[in-house]
Amino acid sequence: MIAGSIPAWASNGMQLIFHDFKLIYMTVSNKLKEYYRAYYQKHKERLKEYARQYYQKHKEEIKRKNNAFYHSHKYRNAMYYRNKVNSGQVAQYVKKRNQRIVNTKISILLYSLSHQKEILDEKRKRDELRKKKNREDAKKRYYKQKEEGTLRTYQDRRDYLRAYNKEYYYRKSKQCDGELQLLPKDDNHRANMVVKSK
Repeated sequence: MIAGSIPAWASNGMQLIFHDFKLIYMTVSNKLKEYYRAYYQKHKERLKEYARQYYQKHKEEIKRKNNAFYHSHKYRNAMYYRNKVNSGQVAQYVKKRNQRIVNTKISILLYSLSHQKEILDEKRKRDELRKKKNREDAKKRYYKQKEEGTLRTYQDRRDYLRAYNKEYYYRKSKQCDGELQLLPKDDNHRANMVVKSK
């Protein structure tokens, strides 16, 4: 029965009980198949008695589901695949199909990697140019502020940010309409003043 043939006494009931098991059985390894065969031989009488009782109890439901299953695409596909495996026709087809899928995935991967490499190269060039320009601008600002005497130290920047944040959150807490007004841009405002370090 487990090997693929269902005995005549269980032709109605056991087909429904074991049809999913049979489909699983076709896909497992030989070692597992030997285990299933040994289990069936050991518990043959108990399984037969269980099948008889189950069939007598659920006879109408079994017939209805049995007919529905054997007219379904699931059973037809399973039998078609099993027959192809048994006749040795599916092995070459599966091999060619898998090779075709692998080749397609490799080609897509190579194309995406080459395209991604071009994008990353352009991005890296833009980043290098931007960093170079920022370094040059920072040097210009440094020497200009040093000549003007407005060069800020770490402490100057810290004091400036403290004053700015204090004013920012003060205005935010006093706002009624939910819209936060920006700080004024004049140099006389205490949040925008240049704090000279002592």
